[in-house]
Amino acid sequence: MASTSPRGIAVVDVGATNSKLILFDAELHVIEQRKIETVHREGPPYRHVDAERIVDFVVGTLSELDRILPVDAIVVSGFGSTLGCVDEAGNLVTPIMDYMAEPPAEIVESYARIAPPFSETFCRIAPVALTHAKQLLWL
Repeated sequence: MASTSPRGIAVVDVGATNSKLILFDAELHVIEQRKIETVHREGPPYRHVDAERIVDFVVGTLSELDRILPVDAIVVSGFGSTLGCVDEAGNLVTPIMDYMAEPPAEIVESYARIAPPFSETFCRIAPVALTHAKQLLWL
């Protein structure tokens, strides 16, 4: 079977300030890019990213970029310590927590009690919600 290079590679970059969709050709030259501001909501239930806005942007922009150069591959990257919890069908079941969200004091204290020591992980306890484990404990 002969290998073929993708014609177009779309990179979705979800950042804390902006979310971008960048179209590269097979030689990794930037052909086109679009961006929108990443909107953060204060809650409830906690400070979170407006994921629906980003999904709408990506879906609409992908078809636009595909008309410029057919997209054969999509690569997604996200910022910081961000995760989305989905169900079996792939639907988002909790808002995507902003990693700069300030957890309640009881969560900070609980996490400090159960967090593995630096000697085991070589990681310090990060502030705010910069740790996936702290986010999951909060959830």
